[in-house]
This record gives sequence, C-alpha cells and structure tokens, in this order.
Amino acid sequence: MFKCCVVLIVVSLILNYCSGFVQTSIAIIGTGPSGLVTAKYAIEQGFNVTVFEQNDVIGGVWWYTDEIGKNKYGLPIHTSMYKGLRTNVPTQMMQFSDHVYGKNIVSFPYRNDIWNYLNSYALRFDVKKSTRFNHVVTTVTPIEDNKWKVVVKDLPNNKFESSIFDAVIVCNGHNFLPKIPMIEGADDFGGRKIHSHDFRNAENFVGEKVLVIGSGSSGIDLVALLSQTANHVTWSRRSDKLKFPYKNVTYKPDVKRFTKTGAEFADDTAEDFTVIFYATGFNFDYPFLGNESGITVDNNFVQPLYKNIFNIEHPTLLFIGVLSGLHPTFPTYELQAQFALKYLSGELTLPSKDEMLNDIESHMRIHMERHQNNRSSQFFALEHRDYFLELSALAKIESPPEVISTMYLDNDAMRTGDPVTFRNYRYIVLDDIRYIKKKYEN
Repeated sequence: MFKCCVVLIVVSLILNYCSGFVQTSIAIIGTGPSGLVTAKYAIEQGFNVTVFEQNDVIGGVWWYTDEIGKNKYGLPIHTSMYKGLRTNVPTQMMQFSDHVYGKNIVSFPYRNDIWNYLNSYALRFDVKKSTRFNHVVTTVTPIEDNKWKVVVKDLPNNKFESSIFDAVIVCNGHNFLPKIPMIEGADDFGGRKIHSHDFRNAENFVGEKVLVIGSGSSGIDLVALLSQTANHVTWSRRSDKLKFPYKNVTYKPDVKRFTKTGAEFADDTAEDFTVIFYATGFNFDYPFLGNESGITVDNNFVQPLYKNIFNIEHPTLLFIGVLSGLHPTFPTYELQAQFALKYLSGELTLPSKDEMLNDIESHMRIHMERHQNNRSSQFFALEHRDYFLELSALAKIESPPEVISTMYLDNDAMRTGDPVTFRNYRYIVLDDIRYIKKKYEN
C-alpha cells in the first residue's frame, strides 16, 4: 500500500513537472467580452483561473442599468448602455468562433441581445464558476519571480483580500471613464452638462434644446435618438459628411466657448441650450496599476505593449482588447487571448526586450507613415487584417477569416455615408472571403 502511494505521488509530480503550465495561476480583471473569452480559453487549457468582476453580473459595459453616478458600494457605474442602443457593427464582428447567435437575430443587435449572448457564452463554458463577483481590484503590484500581488475589495463584506498570481490579464475595457474636453467657460453654463456615459433614455429630454458635441458612434446615436424627443438638437461635429434628414437638427463646427445660456462656435455664431451632451469618447483607465507596473497611458496609447498585449517591462502582465487605431471586435479579443496563452503556457517564447521594443518602434513608424497619407476606412481595414495575420502566424493559430476585415471596411463606409439607415441592411457571410448585403424589407 505504501509503495502504491509513493508511486502515485511520483507520477503526479512528474506529470506536473512535464506540464508545468497547468499550475500557472492567472488573475483576469473583468467579465466583458475580452475577459470572458480569455477566461474560457485559459480554463480549457488547464490554467488556474480567477476572474474578478466588480459588478454582480457578467458582461462589463453590456450590462444595462437605469442608474447613473455611483452604485450602492460607492463605485462609478460602469456601463454606458442606453435604451434603444444597437451595435454599429454586424453580428459577425460581435461573436466568437465557437458560439453563434440565434437565427432570428438582427444584423445589428440590440444591447440586450449582446448581453444575452455573453451570458450564454459564460454559462456554456462554465466561466462563472471561476468568477468572484462584487470584487473590485484595487492594486496590482509586481513582486519577485515575475509574480503579482493582487489586492481586491470584497464589496458586500467591505474587506480587502490579497492573493499572489503568476500572471495578470487586464480585460477591464475602455468605454467607462468619460473623456471631457477642456472648453472655455464650461463652469459658466447654467444648464445641464451630461456625458454620453450617463445617457439612458431620450424620453428624459422631451422639449429640451440640446447641443451634442462629438461625431463618433455615440454622437451619431444621441442625435438620432434625441431628435425624436427634444425640441431642437444642434450637433457640433467636424465631419460635414454626417447629416440627418430631420427638420429639428442643425449643424455647427467646434465649440469655441460656453456662455451662461449656451455656446459660441468656431464660425462666430452663438446659440442657447438647456442641455449640453458630451459625446466625446472615453479615457483608458487602469487605477489599480502604479508606476512600478511599467505601464504608461498617453492619450489612450498604452505602452510598452508587445503586439498590443504583453507589457514589455513585466511580460506576465497582459492586456486584451487594447488596440491603437483599430476597432476592437470579438474575433480580435479571441485571437489576442489565444496568442497570449501560447506564451503563458510556455509553448512559445517571447523575443528579447530589445527585440520587442524594436517591434513596437517599427510598427509605430509604419502606422504613422500610413496614417499621414490616408485616414480612410481602407487604411484601418488594412491594419486590421495585417494584425490578424501577424498574430496568427507568430502563434501558429487560425486567423479570423478575411471576410471579417472586408465587412469592417464596408460597414465603416456605410456608417459614415448614411448614419441613419446603415442598420437597415443584413450582412450574410458566404465563405471566408465573400459576403452579401441585403436590405431588410419593410
């Protein structure tokens, strides 16, 4: 009996030694799309996974609540969802390779469709069993042997807990901390100033005279929704191509300064408003990382990251979903997660620090050369595809099909050319290269 026990112990030690990555402990921060897909692959590959989620449900920003401001634990409300929100990219860019939407889903799904999809994904791949809900990460600190000390706050019990991990993967997203431009006279304005992060329902603005600042996706949606309830909407945006067929929408260039009752614009005109909306985007934020992490963020440019994933200063700190100049899609998150785990498992070895720094410099040079000459959607689609191919070749994993990038190109042109009706079309993939687009029948 004793000999049998000894043999079993020795066999176990040998197996653990030969597959050492099985015991690698990973902390994943966030259960949005990037966190869920990373956790799914890490669990499948035998890593010891702990996912920290500050809310009591999965989904990240895709979990909707009517609340704004702070939650019951005093934390800022994470979600930027609003009633009536639909994606601005088709389902093929909002799904993972091994989990598809139902047949009756529209090509540009509603926010609740996305959350239901993410929840079913988490249930199917048993991610929730590894998730500690209502636990907010407060500090992530490098320690000896390339490990990390992670301190989290157990919100319901109001206590802090500390754990050591071999690696930390940051998946906290980047659409939750409002970016508000510095405009002269902002404190003088006597009406309401609201960032799109805190917009929930257009019905709350019946009869208002609204100024919307910003021409990104949220700006387009806010103008479309508010024009149905507000008395009048003025849209301050830089692109003259963006137009709405609404009689109560007018267009203005950049805001020069605010006044007590409204705003003055770059064309030297002025208007009065009751509400001002900032649809001006978000700042990347990692409040749990200190200077010792080696990570810096400058104008949403997170560095130094090898392939937008590995922290070169401490390669056991990784990021999924951080992309400079590229639109993050679910296939991108999935590819990044697979790429990252190839190296964390020891199957592949990262280049030297100098080689990784040179790689960043080389890619930035190419990016800037292309960007100076061409800011069109074709430029971004090209970089999107290049990134897919580069990661898949290095890690010897299958790249998302080319059709994802070509659809991205077409979809971007559609959004810019016709921001009102671009969602009236359905994208149908024929194969890895081809797709067709059909208009929905009324």
